[in-house]
Amino acid sequence: MADMKKVQVGNKNTKMEFAVPQPYDEGHTLTAIEAKQLNQCFAENICNNMRAKVKATIEGAEDAMDEATLNADFKEYAAEYAFTEASAGSSRATMTPIEKAARKIARDLVVYQLKQPSDEHPKGRKVSDVHKDDFAAEVARFAETEKVQKLAAKRVKEMDAITADLLSD
Repeated sequence: MADMKKVQVGNKNTKMEFAVPQPYDEGHTLTAIEAKQLNQCFAENICNNMRAKVKATIEGAEDAMDEATLNADFKEYAAEYAFTEASAGSSRATMTPIEKAARKIARDLVVYQLKQPSDEHPKGRKVSDVHKDDFAAEVARFAETEKVQKLAAKRVKEMDAITADLLSD
């Protein structure tokens, strides 16, 4: 039987939770339509990730590349591109409160880690110093750890308790 993913559907005030099958697994043979959709997502991710370089070249910005260099860079990026958990299109709308809390905690941890001085970066780094796919992959990795999951569950439980207490007054 296929794995299931819990999703929440509803509006701002009322949500219902459903279990949705996850029929695709490593090694799954794709239909023509599935392949078309996956290839479209692949192309869109590459274009989105290269957009700033293309824009800089079109606008003749200071950090612009010549067209041949940009074309080679684009081709190299596309050849090396691989989906990460963060680029796979998981929507925030379908995340459970614990998943959302875990992502926020993980993001804060990665930002904190970047800000720490090192031999290579004596003043630390900013999020903008790291490729967004690398940043997103690190956030996703941290979010899946047991410690972050436990902290996220604790925070959601505390927020629920505070909300219930405030609403009862």
